[in-house]
Amino acid sequence: MRKLLLIITILFSFSAMAQTPLHKLIRKKAASGGGVTDSLAFMFYGSGQSAESSPTANWNNLNKTSGTAQTFSSLKYLDDGANSGFSLNVGTTSNAVDNGAGYCSSPTDGFPSIVHKKGLYRDATITLTFSSLNNSKKYDLVFLGTRSTSAHGNRLTSQTKTDDIATIQNNCSDAAKVIDLVPSSGEVVATISIISGSFAYLQGLYLIEHD
Repeated sequence: MRKLLLIITILFSFSAMAQTPLHKLIRKKAASGGGVTDSLAFMFYGSGQSAESSPTANWNNLNKTSGTAQTFSSLKYLDDGANSGFSLNVGTTSNAVDNGAGYCSSPTDGFPSIVHKKGLYRDATITLTFSSLNNSKKYDLVFLGTRSTSAHGNRLTSQTKTDDIATIQNNCSDAAKVIDLVPSSGEVVATISIISGSFAYLQGLYLIEHD
Protein backbone atom coordinates (compact mmCIF):
# COMPACT_ATOMS: atom_id res chain seq x y z
CA MET A 1 0.00 0.00 0.00
CA ARG A 2 1.25 3.44 -0.84
CA LYS A 3 2.17 5.36 2.31
CA LEU A 4 2.28 9.13 2.41
CA LEU A 5 3.80 11.38 5.01
CA LEU A 6 1.35 14.05 6.05
CA ILE A 7 1.63 15.84 9.36
CA ILE A 8 -2.12 15.72 9.69
CA THR A 9 -2.40 18.48 12.23
CA ILE A 10 -0.92 20.87 9.68
CA LEU A 11 -3.80 20.17 7.35
CA PHE A 12 -6.28 21.46 9.87
CA SER A 13 -4.22 24.27 11.38
CA PHE A 14 -4.73 27.68 9.83
CA SER A 15 -1.43 28.94 11.21
CA ALA A 16 0.62 26.06 9.82
CA MET A 17 -1.23 26.14 6.52
CA ALA A 18 -0.39 29.82 6.19
CA GLN A 19 3.30 28.97 6.35
CA THR A 20 3.69 25.97 4.03
CA PRO A 21 1.73 24.97 0.90
CA LEU A 22 -0.24 21.81 1.62
CA HIS A 23 1.00 19.97 -1.46
CA LYS A 24 4.55 20.29 -0.12
CA LEU A 25 3.55 18.55 3.12
CA ILE A 26 2.41 15.37 1.38
CA ARG A 27 5.34 12.99 1.34
CA LYS A 28 5.97 9.29 1.60
CA LYS A 29 5.29 8.09 5.11
CA ALA A 30 7.90 6.24 7.13
CA ALA A 31 6.93 2.67 8.03
CA SER A 32 5.62 3.57 11.45
CA GLY A 33 2.02 2.50 10.83
CA GLY A 34 -1.23 4.44 10.79
CA GLY A 35 -1.80 7.91 9.42
CA VAL A 36 -2.51 8.96 5.89
CA THR A 37 -2.46 6.31 3.20
CA ASP A 38 -3.24 8.29 0.04
CA SER A 39 -4.15 11.72 -1.28
CA LEU A 40 -5.66 13.11 -4.48
CA ALA A 41 -5.40 16.70 -5.73
CA PHE A 42 -7.81 18.45 -8.12
CA MET A 43 -7.87 21.63 -10.17
CA PHE A 44 -10.64 22.71 -12.57
CA TYR A 45 -11.25 24.60 -15.78
CA GLY A 46 -14.41 24.99 -17.81
CA SER A 47 -16.04 25.06 -21.22
CA GLY A 48 -14.12 27.13 -23.75
CA GLN A 49 -11.00 27.37 -21.60
CA SER A 50 -7.59 25.84 -22.15
CA ALA A 51 -5.93 23.87 -19.38
CA GLU A 52 -3.32 25.45 -17.16
CA SER A 53 -0.16 23.47 -16.47
CA SER A 54 -0.63 21.18 -13.47
CA PRO A 55 1.63 21.76 -10.45
CA THR A 56 2.86 18.19 -10.97
CA ALA A 57 1.90 15.46 -13.43
CA ASN A 58 -0.14 13.68 -10.75
CA TRP A 59 -2.74 16.40 -10.25
CA ASN A 60 -6.22 15.67 -11.61
CA ASN A 61 -6.71 18.64 -13.97
CA LEU A 62 -10.41 18.40 -14.84
CA ASN A 63 -12.23 20.06 -17.74
CA LYS A 64 -15.86 20.53 -16.65
CA THR A 65 -18.71 21.11 -19.13
CA SER A 66 -21.09 23.92 -18.15
CA GLY A 67 -24.80 23.37 -17.58
CA THR A 68 -24.71 19.70 -16.66
CA ALA A 69 -23.34 17.27 -14.11
CA GLN A 70 -20.22 15.38 -15.14
CA THR A 71 -18.42 12.31 -13.79
CA PHE A 72 -14.62 11.98 -13.86
CA SER A 73 -12.98 8.58 -13.45
CA SER A 74 -9.41 7.19 -13.56
CA LEU A 75 -8.48 9.72 -10.88
CA LYS A 76 -4.77 9.72 -10.02
CA TYR A 77 -3.07 9.48 -6.66
CA LEU A 78 -0.89 12.48 -5.94
CA ASP A 79 2.03 10.40 -4.72
CA ASP A 80 2.69 8.15 -7.72
CA GLY A 81 0.04 8.88 -10.37
CA ALA A 82 -1.52 5.43 -10.08
CA ASN A 83 -5.22 5.03 -10.83
CA SER A 84 -7.11 5.30 -7.53
CA GLY A 85 -10.23 3.60 -8.84
CA PHE A 86 -12.27 6.49 -7.40
CA SER A 87 -14.62 8.70 -9.38
CA LEU A 88 -15.88 12.24 -8.84
CA ASN A 89 -19.21 13.60 -10.05
CA VAL A 90 -19.30 17.39 -10.17
CA GLY A 91 -22.87 18.64 -10.25
CA THR A 92 -24.22 21.34 -12.54
CA THR A 93 -22.06 24.46 -12.84
CA SER A 94 -22.99 27.66 -14.65
CA ASN A 95 -19.74 28.55 -16.36
CA ALA A 96 -16.00 28.99 -15.88
CA VAL A 97 -13.94 31.85 -14.47
CA ASP A 98 -10.45 33.14 -15.20
CA ASN A 99 -8.86 35.29 -12.51
CA GLY A 100 -6.04 36.39 -14.80
CA ALA A 101 -2.29 35.93 -15.05
CA GLY A 102 -0.38 36.46 -11.83
CA TYR A 103 -3.43 36.07 -9.59
CA CYS A 104 -2.52 34.80 -6.11
CA SER A 105 1.16 34.62 -6.99
CA SER A 106 2.14 33.79 -3.40
CA PRO A 107 -0.83 31.99 -1.80
CA THR A 108 -0.85 30.80 1.80
CA ASP A 109 -3.96 28.59 1.63
CA GLY A 110 -2.13 25.33 0.87
CA PHE A 111 -2.83 25.31 -2.88
CA PRO A 112 -0.26 26.10 -5.61
CA SER A 113 -0.62 29.49 -7.27
CA ILE A 114 -1.72 28.13 -10.66
CA VAL A 115 -4.76 26.40 -9.11
CA HIS A 116 -6.24 29.81 -8.24
CA LYS A 117 -6.30 31.08 -11.82
CA LYS A 118 -9.23 29.18 -13.36
CA GLY A 119 -12.25 27.42 -11.96
CA LEU A 120 -16.00 26.92 -11.96
CA TYR A 121 -18.96 28.78 -10.53
CA ARG A 122 -22.72 28.48 -10.10
CA ASP A 123 -25.48 30.76 -8.83
CA ALA A 124 -26.64 27.89 -6.60
CA THR A 125 -25.10 24.99 -4.66
CA ILE A 126 -22.43 22.85 -6.33
CA THR A 127 -22.61 19.15 -5.37
CA LEU A 128 -19.57 16.86 -5.30
CA THR A 129 -19.97 13.06 -5.11
CA PHE A 130 -16.96 10.82 -4.61
CA SER A 131 -17.60 7.14 -5.42
CA SER A 132 -15.82 3.78 -5.06
CA LEU A 133 -14.08 4.91 -1.88
CA ASN A 134 -12.86 2.45 0.74
CA ASN A 135 -15.53 1.95 3.41
CA SER A 136 -12.89 0.96 5.96
CA LYS A 137 -11.09 4.32 5.64
CA LYS A 138 -11.91 7.91 6.54
CA TYR A 139 -11.56 10.89 4.24
CA ASP A 140 -10.76 14.58 4.67
CA LEU A 141 -11.76 17.14 2.06
CA VAL A 142 -10.11 20.53 1.54
CA PHE A 143 -11.81 23.08 -0.74
CA LEU A 144 -10.52 26.23 -2.45
CA GLY A 145 -12.79 28.91 -3.88
CA THR A 146 -11.54 32.32 -5.01
CA ARG A 147 -12.52 35.17 -7.36
CA SER A 148 -10.75 38.37 -8.38
CA THR A 149 -14.02 40.34 -8.53
CA SER A 150 -17.21 40.49 -6.45
CA ALA A 151 -17.68 39.63 -2.79
CA HIS A 152 -19.01 36.18 -1.95
CA GLY A 153 -18.83 33.65 0.87
CA ASN A 154 -19.01 29.88 0.43
CA ARG A 155 -19.57 26.92 2.77
CA LEU A 156 -18.26 23.38 2.41
CA THR A 157 -20.61 20.78 3.94
CA SER A 158 -20.43 17.00 4.23
CA GLN A 159 -22.06 14.64 6.74
CA THR A 160 -23.27 17.52 8.97
CA LYS A 161 -19.73 18.96 9.11
CA THR A 162 -19.15 22.45 7.74
CA ASP A 163 -16.39 24.98 7.20
CA ASP A 164 -16.57 28.38 5.53
CA ILE A 165 -14.53 30.61 3.29
CA ALA A 166 -16.04 33.86 4.47
CA THR A 167 -14.50 36.00 1.74
CA ILE A 168 -14.05 34.53 -1.74
CA GLN A 169 -12.92 37.82 -3.30
CA ASN A 170 -9.13 37.85 -3.75
CA ASN A 171 -8.89 34.81 -1.49
CA CYS A 172 -5.31 33.57 -1.49
CA SER A 173 -5.14 32.57 2.18
CA ASP A 174 -8.15 30.50 3.20
CA ALA A 175 -9.30 26.96 2.45
CA ALA A 176 -12.30 25.15 3.94
CA LYS A 177 -11.81 21.71 5.49
CA VAL A 178 -14.08 18.89 6.69
CA ILE A 179 -12.48 15.85 8.27
CA ASP A 180 -13.08 12.20 9.18
CA LEU A 181 -15.78 11.61 6.57
CA VAL A 182 -16.99 7.99 6.50
CA PRO A 183 -18.12 6.59 3.13
CA SER A 184 -21.56 5.04 2.80
CA SER A 185 -21.52 2.30 0.16
CA GLY A 186 -18.29 3.82 -1.09
CA GLU A 187 -19.67 7.34 -1.44
CA VAL A 188 -18.98 10.69 0.17
CA VAL A 189 -21.17 13.62 -0.87
CA ALA A 190 -20.19 17.24 -0.24
CA THR A 191 -21.73 20.57 -1.20
CA ILE A 192 -20.38 24.06 -1.81
CA SER A 193 -23.14 26.52 -0.94
CA ILE A 194 -23.52 30.30 -0.93
CA ILE A 195 -23.48 32.05 2.45
CA SER A 196 -23.12 35.57 1.05
CA GLY A 197 -23.16 37.12 -2.38
CA SER A 198 -24.53 35.31 -5.43
CA PHE A 199 -22.17 32.51 -6.47
CA ALA A 200 -20.45 29.32 -5.35
CA TYR A 201 -16.92 28.83 -6.71
CA LEU A 202 -14.66 25.82 -7.16
CA GLN A 203 -10.96 26.07 -8.02
CA GLY A 204 -9.27 23.25 -6.13
CA LEU A 205 -9.73 20.22 -3.89
CA TYR A 206 -7.66 17.79 -1.87
CA LEU A 207 -9.09 14.39 -0.88
CA ILE A 208 -7.04 12.70 1.85
CA GLU A 209 -7.59 9.06 2.82
CA HIS A 210 -6.52 7.84 6.25
CA ASP A 211 -7.12 5.22 8.92
